[in-house]
Amino acid sequence: MIKNVGIMTIGDEVLQGRILDKNKANVGQFFVGRGANIVLQVSPPDDGKAIEAALLFALEQVDLLVITGGLGQTKDDMTYAVTRNALPDYEVEEIPNHVGAASGYLLKNHEKSLILLPGPPRENLPMLLSLEASFEEEALYEAFYHLSGIGEYALEQQFDHLFGEDARHLVTYVSLGFVTIKLSTRDQEKFERLHALLEETFQDYIFHRGELQLEEKIFAMLKEKNLTLSCVESATAGSVLHSLTKLSGSSEVIYGGLVVYQEDAKVDLTQLSREFLAEHSTVSRETSMALAEQGNRIMGTDITLALTGYAEHDEEAYQGQCYVAIQTPVGMDHYYHKVGSWRRASSRNAMRVFALSCLLKSLAQL
Repeated sequence: MIKNVGIMTIGDEVLQGRILDKNKANVGQFFVGRGANIVLQVSPPDDGKAIEAALLFALEQVDLLVITGGLGQTKDDMTYAVTRNALPDYEVEEIPNHVGAASGYLLKNHEKSLILLPGPPRENLPMLLSLEASFEEEALYEAFYHLSGIGEYALEQQFDHLFGEDARHLVTYVSLGFVTIKLSTRDQEKFERLHALLEETFQDYIFHRGELQLEEKIFAMLKEKNLTLSCVESATAGSVLHSLTKLSGSSEVIYGGLVVYQEDAKVDLTQLSREFLAEHSTVSRETSMALAEQGNRIMGTDITLALTGYAEHDEEAYQGQCYVAIQTPVGMDHYYHKVGSWRRASSRNAMRVFALSCLLKSLAQL
């Protein structure tokens, strides 16, 4: 089994920041997701001596070294030649490239392995996946937690304190308005212990568990249950409906919606009274529930989702408040979450994802 993996991305354009180095992220996620440890990343320039020095240094640290870039027909494509010259005793197997012209190579001896891949991710990712069967398979336990209201830096500070060396089993990803934690390990007892600790520590921030393929899951569940959906959105201004209708065939289950951004729109389009809004305010659980009920009556769908919130507010107590109400054939579900960002775009995106998570929960209960 491969335990320690190093990643080397070759090229002056990568080293100098002229292009974004996506390969480190892609390769890292590929192997972390299969239980390996990423212990080294390095980016030498297009220079034979520099590549060889980086190669020999990296091999002292890792079981497997993955190298991207420098394979092809131009004068700076020297990865294969440098590697073969430095490691003449390694066995070589060609990795076909079905997308581009440059082949890849798998090199092995009895202790170490190297994978040489071309630089473009659209070429090297399929090649990497083609090698998956050659890696030793073991059960991998993994879980995803999506949090709002706490930043990546604050999370990682707590990781070291709470988890010690086990923090290496946790990876964080930053999205617009929320942070994702991925837990993965091949030790079931350790997985269960870390899972329980994550749930206990961050339960107030977690708004969704599992991989974020919310739109696809919602679409599939609506089709399976033969249900139609409409939305009444205030703070998100139609972005919930927009994300759901990006899927092909969504018109089979998505009726449409209302954007009731101003108070006047809530009155004119859903027939809520100004007296009701004055009593409960435009952002509240009661208003979201009333919007869901009225929207359901007006549009006549099986399910209606309504959302009100403050994407930005001068007072911290109100900033990020988000109320979601969902009228279903069996009753009304209501949810509340306070998103953490003070940036308008981040807050609105976090509200959108929260609303989709709530909708998935309500659908699962039908």
